[in-house]
Amino acid sequence: MLSRLATRVFTRAYASPLSFSAAGAARTLITTAPVAARTRKAATQDASEEPAATRKPAKAKSAEATAEAKLKAKAKKEKEKEKLAAAKAKAAAAKKKAAEAAAKAKKAREEALKNDPNARFRHGLKSVKLRAEEKPPKGPAGPYCHFLKDTIPKLRAEGLPEGKDYQTVFLEASRKVAELWKNMSEEEKKPYVAMHEADRARYDKEVEEWYRKTDPRIVKACSVQKIRLGDKPADLKRPSPPFSQFTKELFHTIEAPAEARALEVGKYRMQRLGEMWRDMPEEEKARRNAAYKQACVDWQQRFGVQAQPEA
Repeated sequence: MLSRLATRVFTRAYASPLSFSAAGAARTLITTAPVAARTRKAATQDASEEPAATRKPAKAKSAEATAEAKLKAKAKKEKEKEKLAAAKAKAAAAKKKAAEAAAKAKKAREEALKNDPNARFRHGLKSVKLRAEEKPPKGPAGPYCHFLKDTIPKLRAEGLPEGKDYQTVFLEASRKVAELWKNMSEEEKKPYVAMHEADRARYDKEVEEWYRKTDPRIVKACSVQKIRLGDKPADLKRPSPPFSQFTKELFHTIEAPAEARALEVGKYRMQRLGEMWRDMPEEEKARRNAAYKQACVDWQQRFGVQAQPEA
């Protein structure tokens, strides 16, 4: 079709010798341009396309990318694991070091307590740990306790009744012992009363020795920590001030008004004692004060403790 169009358009051009070459060139360009364009397009497509043997499908490329991403994620996770393990090891080492330092400090404190008898009193008496030999002697057992100790083994020898546990049997035995004690005469109780008196004598002797040899700070620590100390013997007690002695001597000898209530009796007696103390002659006060000061000196020499006498 292009060749015909060229023939029609340039029919007259062929008639002139001068225009023959220009017309032929135009005709050649028009007829060969489409063919050249198709040839270039085909060559470009052929060059861009890979052989079927070397070309990879899209799914394979996606799988490779996914596998590579997984490998990277796994490597990152492993690296984080290693960092975490290193941090844990470091923390464990620091904890171990701190524990060793604490144990060393504790050992040093214990050594200081052994070498320095005053070291354990620096943090208050409530925190003082008493050794077994420093604790006060055990108080005496009463007559009923001695009877209980004597009777329970006899009841235990009878064995446990079937279908009853030990707690139930013990409660029943305790009730039985209490009933036996209640029904005993005074004559039957005398052996157990004698046991109590012997135990009381033992306690009085031990407590006196304990007060003699024990550091007064330990005695006070026992009191602060609410450890039972028992009754202190009168001769071991710190001397009382003169007015306190005067009050003990005369408190129960003063008669209160008949209409005074129970709570008002003590108040009335203390008021009368105060008046009597103020009216006391100076010579009698001086005698009592001198006796008190001498008692403080004797008490200090006996126990090696400083007693500050009151004026």
